[in-house]
Amino acid sequence: MTPLLSLQQAAQELNLPYGYVEQDWGITNADATRLGVFVAYYVRHRRVFPDWNVEFSLGELLLESANDVLRDGTGPLHDVEAAVQAILSQQGEAPTQALLDYWVNLDRIDDGDQDASAWYPVAALLRTRKAHLSAPAECGGTGL
Repeated sequence: MTPLLSLQQAAQELNLPYGYVEQDWGITNADATRLGVFVAYYVRHRRVFPDWNVEFSLGELLLESANDVLRDGTGPLHDVEAAVQAILSQQGEAPTQALLDYWVNLDRIDDGDQDASAWYPVAALLRTRKAHLSAPAECGGTGL
């Protein structure tokens, strides 16, 4: 049996800080230049996420890093696609459902001074990919 993954273990294996911040760990530690590494780690370990916090935090790490790639042009787009696919592959799990509920609408937030669609480009990509995944099921499996 594969041992369950803790967030502290993930942080150590990814060479990321742990312990100084509980909330938004994934956002705080995002790094567009390491997105490919983060995606590979997430995919390799997603079957041993032990609890809500680990799955959600690692998902945030992927999405914030992917968002930074899209917004700042600091990494390869294929890593962004891989991150989105990895997250969507977990959309049936409660932590990832909550994560997606938040992230797919980030570009629709109006805070007055900021163009949210420019600040959160990953949100539109998530909506598009998520809709594409559900379209065949809604059309009787034909994809039309």
